[in-house]
Amino acid sequence: MDRRRLLVALQIIVALAASVYVVWLIDWSEAVAVMAAADPRWFLLAFMLSLIAFIPAALRWVGLLRGMGVGYRLVSGYLAYLTGTFYSLAMPGVIGGDAARIWLCRRETGARLWLIAASVLTERALGVAALLVVLSIGLGLFPAASRVWVTEAAPFLAVSVLLGVAGFPWLLRRLETAALPSGYGGAGAVIRRAGTWLLQRLAPVKDLGIGPIAIALSLSLGFQLLDIAVTFAIGQALGLDLNMMVLFVAMPIVYLATVLPVSPGGLGVREAALVVVLSQFGIAAADAALLALAVFLNRVAVGCVGAVQHMAGGVRLSREMRTMRREDG
Repeated sequence: MDRRRLLVALQIIVALAASVYVVWLIDWSEAVAVMAAADPRWFLLAFMLSLIAFIPAALRWVGLLRGMGVGYRLVSGYLAYLTGTFYSLAMPGVIGGDAARIWLCRRETGARLWLIAASVLTERALGVAALLVVLSIGLGLFPAASRVWVTEAAPFLAVSVLLGVAGFPWLLRRLETAALPSGYGGAGAVIRRAGTWLLQRLAPVKDLGIGPIAIALSLSLGFQLLDIAVTFAIGQALGLDLNMMVLFVAMPIVYLATVLPVSPGGLGVREAALVVVLSQFGIAAADAALLALAVFLNRVAVGCVGAVQHMAGGVRLSREMRTMRREDG
């Protein structure tokens, strides 16, 4: 087994173990009674908010692409997010949501893959910054959280990530005019070639100004707030006594826990982290596990919408991915 297959196998094992842990915590007899008494209007609201949340996400991505010189329609960006949700659920170890979005954008715009990938990496960095900002706000509005979690570094990290993202285009402009190392024999030549290759592929990022980055950050915050509202609505449907301010602290921690690729698409890890975090705020483990499962099922429902619209479009993504990979070398 090669290294890549071994990594995928380990990720699947982690996802299964975390998922089994969450399912094992649920009191199924009580869960059936809770679901029978649940208000379906809250579930419907959560589902609609999930679909609405892709609007600021698509606006963010389209804005970053335009700042890099790539014209991409907002509708296409929105549908790409829906399709990406489906692929992150159906084939997380093979494609993943971000990769699917990259290929769909490449299919419509004809832009180079590395350029589109740079836009996705930029929006992901802004997403992390937005999570840290939300966490900082949550700590300010819900100071009791500081007694449970050592999160005093959250504001510092938020500012650091923001400065890093905002300053990265400036750094690229400086590196473009700087002289790459010429000494060190053969090693210097390798460094120069690698540096030149990297700067060429990140060149569009250097044209991003503070304005587009600030707008993209605001849209990232909007996306995160809508996602918190989705979890709150599902909690209301289940009859949980869930404080919104708790979610301002808990949800950023949950999603930051999935930044490292320890499972395909964060599957299982996200749900287990939600159980662990909410239990620190007095939510019973069984209730938190049921909430985590309901949030996951809501995501599956959104992914099904993405699957339907994707198949309706008649796109043969896997075949086109292989063709485009050959074209881009």
